[in-house]
Amino acid sequence: MTEQAVATPAFDTDDVQQARRTARKVRTSYQPVEEFVKEVRDMQERAKDFLVPYKNLRCKMVTIQSLTNEGVEDRFRLMLELIDVPGLNANNVLSAVSLSLYEHVLTQLCQHTAIGEKAGVPTMYLKRLLSDNSDRGLVALAAVNVQELLSRRYGEKHTRGKAGEEKAVFVRTFRTDDGYKCRALLSDRYFPIRTLDMVTIALGLATGKIGGGNKGDGGDSAITGAFMFDQHLSVTGCTLGLVNPNFAFDLRNPDRGILHAERITQAEGGQPVYHYPGGASYALGGRFNVPHDNPNQHLVLPAARISNSETGGGSAEIQPMLFETICTNGVVFAKALKRTHVSSIISEADEYESDGTKKKAMEWVISKMTDAMKQVFDLNSFEDNCRKFLKLKDTELKSDRVKEVTEHLISAIPGGDGLLDDILKSMEQFTPGRTTLLDVTRALTSVAQDQPHDRQVAMEELAGALATGETKVGEKFVLFRPRLVSTQAPQSRAA
Repeated sequence: MTEQAVATPAFDTDDVQQARRTARKVRTSYQPVEEFVKEVRDMQERAKDFLVPYKNLRCKMVTIQSLTNEGVEDRFRLMLELIDVPGLNANNVLSAVSLSLYEHVLTQLCQHTAIGEKAGVPTMYLKRLLSDNSDRGLVALAAVNVQELLSRRYGEKHTRGKAGEEKAVFVRTFRTDDGYKCRALLSDRYFPIRTLDMVTIALGLATGKIGGGNKGDGGDSAITGAFMFDQHLSVTGCTLGLVNPNFAFDLRNPDRGILHAERITQAEGGQPVYHYPGGASYALGGRFNVPHDNPNQHLVLPAARISNSETGGGSAEIQPMLFETICTNGVVFAKALKRTHVSSIISEADEYESDGTKKKAMEWVISKMTDAMKQVFDLNSFEDNCRKFLKLKDTELKSDRVKEVTEHLISAIPGGDGLLDDILKSMEQFTPGRTTLLDVTRALTSVAQDQPHDRQVAMEELAGALATGETKVGEKFVLFRPRLVSTQAPQSRAA
């Protein structure tokens, strides 16, 4: 029986982008700050933006000759052509630029074919037409369909903002070894927040180059001295995790409050090793150790996640986290900062980089990020979140409803339905004979470490929502739940 060849799509699938490393692999690595900043800067230098009126957009099919085992064969690809834009060469002469499309851009392209109440090209239909790059007829049909509906928007005017002016598309591209590719098709109201700026500010705060507000300079924040422990970088955006091992909270000995590292040594690989009261130690990006004579310790560290989408996939956000040293699990809490990429209508693709606009934008970003980073590393908030997390152990679930409640919790996570067995198996390592919400939360964050980045983030955010009570478990699943009391000190409570 002859094995049937798998068809190659007529677009760039997401798996040809930078590999999505799992969190477990990343969190047990140790990457110097300078190397990561260099990666981000290289990504930024490869990016170029265009503001293109609808009338200057063309969707077309191109033929590419490919060398196969059968000889030279024709392959067909959907391309987007930008008419009369500054060229990608050094002198920026106006010219036509042809771009291949990443898979996630197909959804945005279909959205631009809709106008008012008139439907556009359905995304799944377009992907089916483009599922085989050897089928000239289907790829050509896709190009004709998109072009026909896209042309309805030629000459379309704004009715508010810059009323009467032509609407345009903010086209974001990325230079690869195979040429420039389209990574986003966005509204002309989209305001870009550069990942490089966010990363530079965050790491500036962590290294003390920008005032962080640690104890000793009038603040009560653990931002200065934080290290990278998690990073995900792609053509769509960036996620950066920061953790500060100088401070810790012992979940098994909560009465001890915030612990301060007593001393710092250096491991053979050069990474710092933090030693805490009671004998426990943690090597950054490595192993958590407890002494044989005092093994009853379980430390969590203050952490934060910074994320930014450059392709319309989300807002610029800063979120507080807890980082478990024993298993590299992360729990993500509510956002301290969220900035959407929508503003007044821009008139040039590089307007936000003009001297006056860039200065104002950077002043805003530095001010907001500085405040938000202090918030997420606030030691009082860190201790409060630790106690909320620990409180989950007091809510015991009915043994015959554990599977049902877990299935319900992960139902909103894309691809979560395939994780149920792994999460239930992970719970078996915890308290035998009873299952608490803490067990469910830790199982979620443990399984999350081996998932693709987006799913990992969603699972860790779900764990944080359970800890804060934002996501609740119905009484029909609960065997015992203690009376809700504040986790804060009495003097901090509102009257």
